[in-house]
Amino acid sequence: MPGHEASSVVVTGGASGIGRDIARRFAAAGARVVVADIDDVAAKSVAAELGGNGRAIRCDVTERGAVDAAVALAVSEFGRLDVMVNNAGVCTLGPLHLLGDDDFDRMIEVNLKGTFRGIRAAVGQMPEGGAIINIASTAGLNGAPLLGGYGATKAGIVNLTKTAAAELRPFGIRVNCVCPALVETPFSDALVTGFEAATGASAQTYFSEKQGRIGQPEDVAKVVLHLASQDAGWVTGIAYPVDGGLMAASI
Repeated sequence: MPGHEASSVVVTGGASGIGRDIARRFAAAGARVVVADIDDVAAKSVAAELGGNGRAIRCDVTERGAVDAAVALAVSEFGRLDVMVNNAGVCTLGPLHLLGDDDFDRMIEVNLKGTFRGIRAAVGQMPEGGAIINIASTAGLNGAPLLGGYGATKAGIVNLTKTAAAELRPFGIRVNCVCPALVETPFSDALVTGFEAATGASAQTYFSEKQGRIGQPEDVAKVVLHLASQDAGWVTGIAYPVDGGLMAASI
């Protein structure tokens, strides 16, 4: 996709799944990418794939200063920060009344506060024309049994996105979020296993009926690259479902 040549990008959770595909596609479009991930070995592997356009840093978004360090690396290596992708996330599956405090707190720390920290870190270094893309979920747009805690954090990300878009518009910084349905990644493998154990239903059959097919990381990454480009230069504050029509009907 045109429009990303020589751009400087940070992707949290960039070493696997959706984040990895986002990093790869930005690099293929000519961007320079910091792959920020709690798994530093995997982050280095992905960055190596990107050649001279890739850098890696260990980044646990629950640690104060970790996302700031990833942004600082982008600025020191590439001169600026044009795009921030807040993608790091975790999920514990289960009904709300059985969800433990520690699991709920972990999702808040990684998903919601991690995104907050990413927005905050980016703003101080991002010039006019910059773009922040947050990865939320369809679970943050509608109730989803077994995903109550996860969905609550993703709904929070939607609100953070809209608020940040309004606050940062005068500075020429756009903020949007992408809301994927189920996407085939290592992250979703545990969700599928838990869903099938809890419901006795085939996840493949269920989600094929609801969203046409199980999504692929590239389905999300392509939308992220578009929203980060100047082709979407008048788009800010939206929650963009990438869901094969899952949200189009309630029955």
